[in-house]
Formats: sequence, structure tokens, C-alpha cells
Amino acid sequence: MRKSQELSVCLSTELSGVDLCDSRNNQRLWQIVEQIAARPSATFPEAMGDEAGLEGFYRFINNERVTHERILEPHLEQSRARCEEAGRVLVAHDTTEARYGGEVRREGLGRMQAAGQGYFAHTALAISADGRRRPLGVVGLAVHTRSLEKQTPETKEKRKRHAQPDTEFQRWIALVRLVEAQSQGRFQAVHLMDREADASALLSELVQLKASFIVRCYRNRPLYSEDSSTYTVDDALSQALPVVSREVAISRRTAKRPPRSLKKHPARDARLARLSISACSVIVKPSAFAGTKELLRLNCVHVVEVDCPEGEEPVEWRLWTTLPVETPEQILDVVDSYRARWLIEELFKSLKSGCGLEKRQSESLPALLNVLAILIPVAWRMLLLRHVARFEPDAPASAVLTPTQLAILASVRAHRWPPSPSARDALLAVAALGGHIRNNGDPGWMVLGRGMETLLTLELGWTARDPQI
Repeated sequence: MRKSQELSVCLSTELSGVDLCDSRNNQRLWQIVEQIAARPSATFPEAMGDEAGLEGFYRFINNERVTHERILEPHLEQSRARCEEAGRVLVAHDTTEARYGGEVRREGLGRMQAAGQGYFAHTALAISADGRRRPLGVVGLAVHTRSLEKQTPETKEKRKRHAQPDTEFQRWIALVRLVEAQSQGRFQAVHLMDREADASALLSELVQLKASFIVRCYRNRPLYSEDSSTYTVDDALSQALPVVSREVAISRRTAKRPPRSLKKHPARDARLARLSISACSVIVKPSAFAGTKELLRLNCVHVVEVDCPEGEEPVEWRLWTTLPVETPEQILDVVDSYRARWLIEELFKSLKSGCGLEKRQSESLPALLNVLAILIPVAWRMLLLRHVARFEPDAPASAVLTPTQLAILASVRAHRWPPSPSARDALLAVAALGGHIRNNGDPGWMVLGRGMETLLTLELGWTARDPQI
């Protein structure tokens, strides 16, 4: 893969070196992934084909010797190898909910923010830092569940009064430590995190690790001042003069979302936003939860939209970073790097809409986590296909699909298949297999999942016809 510089990665590569303590388990995993990859949006009974296959699948995911860590490790290592090849990468961190319904309580699942039961998957996705923002794969995963008993106002107040850290928040620190440890001597990581990560404990940990990071600011934090006067980050930014401007396409956000999501991210129309950008260096006072009294020397980049349309909420970001901000080019690099964070949101959509993560029926947390580990490489491959086709449409189709898949598309779509197909040609051809109409714009995750299902089913048959492939 390193010599060819191609990203047409087969799932067999992502599973090479898997060790499930038994060669039969290893073989069963290969068979299961092959069947699910052929029909990523199908239910397990549909994907497994018959009762014997379904029974073998359930035996596998409920096997105590089979763990999600062991299943996922080969993909993690392949992703690290791609990071090593890139040299410098962006690592987006975020959490997604995996929610399951039903009145029967499933073993190990916990309370969710709304109805249902499930778990939280905190994920680190590596992204190329060369401007193309190609998803390189998942490089870390931490899973946690909540107690079935809700926290009372009294317990929350007690935790605050005694400065007890939020145990859930430790997932951010744990994953940063993991990525930093794995990157030593191999690649440089720039960690990207949204407003949830704006906590003194995490910022202090990142500084102590000497990690590079960009974290979106949520709190108007108090800053150190020589005369001990009240001075905040907003005060500092108000004195920073604009250094550079940038026009950015802002995507549309629909109002058809949960109230909690709408509160954080209100609905808006798509528009071209003109951004004014400034930066400053500050000394931040740690909070009581930081675990240290050391002052933090950080840079802060301020992004604010000017001439915002009436009735729309202006774009505004405040970004903590340890990256240099001495020149306009360095400041823009911070802003553009942070904009790559949205790719992890797309990975979660690929998992849920394209692979049907929350539709999978298993009765325990370990079994459901094994399913998650099986689906992550499939979701990443779909994300890679759509991303390259959308942002590098003229890249060769071989950058996103295997030679066998390209031969199949040339055969089934002979009258519409160009002599030298591009990545966008490949995307639209796969989506067409899922029922997408070319004039309807870019395909969504569901139709792309159906198209990939059809293509991989055809690939299995094609390969069976010619074992040399």
C-alpha cells in the first residue's frame, strides 16, 4: 500500500494480523466481515444468508474469547501505518451514542440522555493534514456506559463542592494518551476537539504531554493578569486586531432534529460567510477540577462572521491551540485544520445510516461492541469513497475502489462507464446501484449503503467465478 500510494484498501488488509486466540475464530471473523461488507445495511439474518450462518454469527459475537479490542486492533494498526506514511495528521475526537430500544433490559447497556438504552463510543479519527483531508482510519476507541440511576441535583452539587472530576470526561484524556503513545516515533498528531473538550483537566493534560491541539473554546475563562484584576479570554480577544479574512461555504442545517441538538446548533440556510480572524497569546488560570495549579500558556484564535444575513446567527469560533499564530498563514492553518473535524461526524453517519449500527439486535454489551468493531472498517471505507469523490472528483477511481470492483462497474454500467473513470464517476456508479438518480445531487448515506451492498455482493460472485481475482 505504501509503494502504490493508493487508498483502495480491501477489508482483508484491515483484518490482517487479527488474533482472536483461536484460528477458527479468526476464520469466522473473516467470513462474517465478508458477508456484512457485501450487505452493510442489511439485518444480520439477511446478511448471514441462512440459519446456520446466523447461528454461527451469534456464537461468534457472544464468545467470551472474542473482544472488540482484538477485532478492531488490525484496523487501528493499519490506520497508524497510514498516519506514519503521511507524517503529520489531524486526529478528530468525538463521542456518538449507540441507542437501542426495547422494553427488556440488555446486559451491560446503560442509561441514555433520552429514551432507550445503549452505550457511548468515544472515537479518534485520523485525517490527512495535507489539505485533502482524507480519512485515514480510526486510531482509538473508548466505550463507556452510564449508571441506570440518574444523578440527583444533590449528587451533582456534592461533586462540584468537593471538586471531584467528571469520570465520564476521563475518556477524552485516555484517548489522547493512547494516540500520543502510539504516535511516538511514527507520526505527529494534531488533536481536534469541539466545545465539550474545553475543560481545564484536559487542557492541562495536553500541555503536559506537549501535544499539539485545537480545542473549541466554550467558557469565557479567567486569565492571569499581573495586577490581579478581573481579566477574561473575551477581554483579550476584544483587544486583538483582525489579521486575515476568509470566505467559507456554510452548510444548511435542518430544523428536523432533536431539541437538544437544535439548542446547540440552530437551523440555518446555506450561505457563503465572510470571516474575520484574529489571534492572541494568553495565560489561563486552571479551574479547581484541573488537578494542577500550573498556569497554561495558550494561543487563542478568534473567528467571527461579518455582515451576517439578518435573522441568521453569525458564525463564531474561539479556538485554543498550542500551534504557532505569529503569521496570517499560521492562523489560517489553525482555522482550516479545525474545519476538518466535521469528518468524524460523517463517520458516525456512515456507521448509523450506512451500516445500520443501531438496528443490530444483540442481547449484551460485549456482543454489541463486537458488532461495532466489525462495522468500523466498513463505515470508514464508505466514508473514504464519498469524501474523495466529493472533494477530489478528478482523482482516479482506483483511489477508492478495488480493480475487481472497477471491472464489475465497467461490466454492469458499460453504456455509462468512461474509459478513464474518476472517483466521482465511481461514487455515482455505486450510488446508482442503490437507486440514486444522478440529477438528484450527491447521494446520502442510506442510498450509498445500498449501492455498496449491491457492489460487494456482485464482487463476491465475480470472485467466486474467477478464483484468480
